[in-house]
Amino acid sequence: MQPVTGLSVKGQIVPQRASLPGLMSRLACREPVANTAGAQPVYNSAMPTAPTPDSTVSRSAAPRFPMPSVGPNRTGGVVWHARALQASARWQPTRDAINRWLAGISFDSRQLILVGASAGWMMSTDFLARFDAIEAIDIDPLAAPLFAWRHGLRLKRRGVQVRWHRMDALAELDELVDRWPEAGWLFDNVLGQQIYRHHDLDAVEAALAGLAQRLAGREWASVHDWLSGPARPPAPQAVLDLPPERAVVEPGGLVLKGQSQRFEIAGESLLATLNAHGQWQDHRTAGVFPAGTEVALIPWEFRPGKWHWLQAGHVFQCGQTARTRFEARAARGNPAKALKILDELDRSERTARS
Repeated sequence: MQPVTGLSVKGQIVPQRASLPGLMSRLACREPVANTAGAQPVYNSAMPTAPTPDSTVSRSAAPRFPMPSVGPNRTGGVVWHARALQASARWQPTRDAINRWLAGISFDSRQLILVGASAGWMMSTDFLARFDAIEAIDIDPLAAPLFAWRHGLRLKRRGVQVRWHRMDALAELDELVDRWPEAGWLFDNVLGQQIYRHHDLDAVEAALAGLAQRLAGREWASVHDWLSGPARPPAPQAVLDLPPERAVVEPGGLVLKGQSQRFEIAGESLLATLNAHGQWQDHRTAGVFPAGTEVALIPWEFRPGKWHWLQAGHVFQCGQTARTRFEARAARGNPAKALKILDELDRSERTARS
């Protein structure tokens, strides 16, 4: 499967005094387009596993994210905000699912580092109001004013202090982790977008897989794209009304529906529920979370005929949390599976020490 090459946008001159809804409704935009040259007609014909078998970068080195190599930011800006505003009603079921997931996790810290904050299109003010201070980070100059438009007044009334930082948080991650050592981190629909910013997708995948190591000892969570492509579910609302699929990450795959499956097999199962067709994009995020992390898999009707599967997970202290959670479950449910994953964690920890 060929990678998505990016966005093609037709510019427009917008009057300074145009209202926000009016501005958004007049924008013309196009979706990211997959390079389908030589593509197989079956949607999952070449979905890579995580890590990519012939990856050019060592995952054990926890590499930094490469510098962007495809020109200006193609993952945000006016096009993205216009689409989000226009699609608000269609996105509501997925927004509700994300917010139910967020309501079910608890951050120990009262300080949140919100990476890829954008306008906060997919999260609720109630979640954000759980924190005393939010360090909001985004490279998009429109993020701060639109975030304030959506959430600012209610957060101010609840005493939440929001500080904005226009920067590439992934490029400066190590420095930011040192700056805010006690904070919790939330990556908001940003990790899956890195394939649109770089030509070397092996380097991107390696950096994503090394993220947990770079955040060791920190509490963090992420909601991000895993898979995206064309689909025609016979009853879209029925798909969206179902509770998210729950799975547990294990080395090289997931425990999904009670079965241990490689990432590509689990992906095929998810796509089948959507009546997927054509060519699908793997966003190289399957290996982001460490083994033992419980994840929610959430469908998203991005636009009519174009669907995404999102992956959402919460990591307390990379590795340590996974061990605690599985030891607590070992006495019930599937103890053999829990012990198998603990054995894998033991081996990976011994390898890391040696």
